[in-house]
Amino acid sequence: MSPKCIQVADTSKSSIQQKLDVLLKELKFLESGGYHPAIGWRLRLVFEDSPVCSKPPVPGCHHCLLLEFVPVESRDEAIPCRHIPLNQAGETIQSLYNTASAEEIEKTLWEWLKTKIAELQQSASDGGDAYLGISRIPSPA
Repeated sequence: MSPKCIQVADTSKSSIQQKLDVLLKELKFLESGGYHPAIGWRLRLVFEDSPVCSKPPVPGCHHCLLLEFVPVESRDEAIPCRHIPLNQAGETIQSLYNTASAEEIEKTLWEWLKTKIAELQQSASDGGDAYLGISRIPSPA
């Protein structure tokens, strides 16, 4: 794996807020029909044709906040954001392109965005620890 893709999860409040801002921007784009108008002969590509993508995909991906949601083993893929697991079944944008309709892809993406946004909002209110799955233990009184 190339070192440029290895990133330590930053759970600071500002980092969580940055990720939250990106996901909220993506959700707004999705809900406003941003993926509906085709680009010439093809449908718009999830994440890649969205305002959250810093085009071109390579070498810009190693700076993308979505990279944290990509499994480590998929971060060297040509377009890493296509490999974000979107649900318990492990479906990704890449796998959905091969098996789902545009409506099914948007529904799965919407559900993933809502879930991740809720997790990040909870984490921000918990001071960041919840994002790592760390429970805060109250100090003895």
